[in-house]
Amino acid sequence: MIKIVKNSKSKKGSGFKGIRLDEVVKKYKASVSIYNNKTTCIKYLGYFDTLKEAKKARVEYILKLL
Repeated sequence: MIKIVKNSKSKKGSGFKGIRLDEVVKKYKASVSIYNNKTTCIKYLGYFDTLKEAKKARVEYILKLL
């Protein structure tokens, strides 16, 4: 069974799970964590200029997995 972490608020970073602001390049980095029974796989989706673009890419990727 694969469990996908949904886009929810977090205490660090941009305020959204799976999206962080990279201080060095000044861009948002989006990722999705995919959990298996014993392992975790992190899929990096890339760097984005705006938070809106990063959220959109993350949601689209999650919808493809479903």
